[in-house]
Amino acid sequence: MPVPSGADRETAVRKRYGLKESHRDEPRHLEIVITAAWPDARGRWNFETADGQIWRQRDRERVRLTRLPVKARIEKSLFGSYFLDITGVPSDIRVERRK
Repeated sequence: MPVPSGADRETAVRKRYGLKESHRDEPRHLEIVITAAWPDARGRWNFETADGQIWRQRDRERVRLTRLPVKARIEKSLFGSYFLDITGVPSDIRVERRK
């Protein structure tokens, strides 16, 4: 059985990062690029990444994006939730992966 290359492993990690069936060995953070952002009917934001992931805001933190695309980082907390740290935005946003 062939051993996956470093790039193949990175792609596999990105595809499953933040999903409910994700693995314990996933990294603590993931560097992303947000390419689209829109509020839902309840005023919570949805963020689409360059590789097609969709993350939805879980808290009521105010979000101010000045331009897209923008670099960001998703970090896994100790208790399994995720925080979005957007470059140039002062506070972290609690998020969950939707797609």
